[in-house]
Amino acid sequence: VYTERWYVSNHNFQHNHEFLNGCYIGMLPIHRKINNADALQISNFRTVGVRPPHMHVSFANSSGGYENVGFVSKDIYNEVAR
Repeated sequence: VYTERWYVSNHNFQHNHEFLNGCYIGMLPIHRKINNADALQISNFRTVGVRPPHMHVSFANSSGGYENVGFVSKDIYNEVAR
């Protein structure tokens, strides 16, 4: 009888891919977050006419590199559009 249901017949607990390098974990969407202080800073930057790519550079300079910022420039564009 054909029931059109899926079932698990085997579990494989080994990974079939390489893990992500630690310096790129902040790029994953689940880890990208703009906190309230950063949102306020983005708002202040926007008020004085700073463009989002330059905002991202400023955040990278103040945090010690792009990998330490916690979000990407696209997130800044989204924050500005709100």
